[in-house]
Amino acid sequence: MAKARRELIFEPMLLKNSSRSNSAKADLEVDLTQRSYLTFGVASAIRRYQRDEVGDSPFFQNQDRLEGHFAYSYKANKRNTLGAEYRMYQNDYRDFGMVRAHTALFTYSVEVSSSFKLAMEAAKATLLEPIMK
Repeated sequence: MAKARRELIFEPMLLKNSSRSNSAKADLEVDLTQRSYLTFGVASAIRRYQRDEVGDSPFFQNQDRLEGHFAYSYKANKRNTLGAEYRMYQNDYRDFGMVRAHTALFTYSVEVSSSFKLAMEAAKATLLEPIMK
């Protein structure tokens, strides 16, 4: 008999549940020149589910998430900025194990007016093989 595949969900919305989420984020931006800068950042998120509502469902695993990124941005002119970014994240699931992924992004933003900015990203993500417990 084939073993059932367990899908893990970080933001489940379709089922009634109670959960507590806490997160923190820090970024550091370093100017290289008047037109270019580097950005470094880390973020963390913790999600805990109320066991009385979700029981032992494999879809609702307590989770710890850690993210890190660095980026290079270049202001082509007063309104246009181009950039490249690398992100890494790791999700740790209570009874399942860990999942890691890496993402490379290219970014473009344009300041249409003083109160309106449009930003676009194109990304390629690579999910590494989950590390099972």
